[in-house]
Amino acid sequence: MTAEPVPLDALLAVRERLARELQQGLDESERRFLLSLVAGVPEWPLLGITHLDQLPGIRWKLHNLAQLQKTNAKKFAEQADTLATRLSLVTLPTTGGA
Repeated sequence: MTAEPVPLDALLAVRERLARELQQGLDESERRFLLSLVAGVPEWPLLGITHLDQLPGIRWKLHNLAQLQKTNAKKFAEQADTLATRLSLVTLPTTGGA
């Protein structure tokens, strides 16, 4: 519940901006990790986080992805393709000078 009414258009605009800003904030290693994760074969070293593979949320996500791949291979593939498309639409910030 909110203290003031919020128009649907405002909520949709915030959702769009949030998704864009999150995507722009990812570096190449983070993008590659997410793509490998959604494919069900995470490349753990890309993030350099010790014991990342033991985190319950990550393990549960991998479990769900494995189940989806078994029960609905088409949806599994579409999900991976959608993420790849969304990540490729965002231009990575450049570093260094011209």
